[in-house]
Amino acid sequence: MVGKDFKNWTSGDWAISVARAQELVGKRIYFHEGQAKPAYFGGVITGFTILPDDHPTPGRIVFAFKADDAAKGFVAGRTGWGNEQKTIP
Repeated sequence: MVGKDFKNWTSGDWAISVARAQELVGKRIYFHEGQAKPAYFGGVITGFTILPDDHPTPGRIVFAFKADDAAKGFVAGRTGWGNEQKTIP
């Protein structure tokens, strides 16, 4: 969690390209406890950082996002998942 208002958060680290991360800024991010379960948290991606070489997972992406209540309960569906993530056009 980042900031005083508790609305600005960062995600875990993701194995995606920088180009793909750039495309996702301004899009929504959702967090699920299982692929068929509704989202328990999420929001709008505001930016990202690339983890440095001295990090245990160098080169991975960490998203910054602004949380909102609209993300809760979103169901992504069972198909299209890979590497514990799913992109919805």
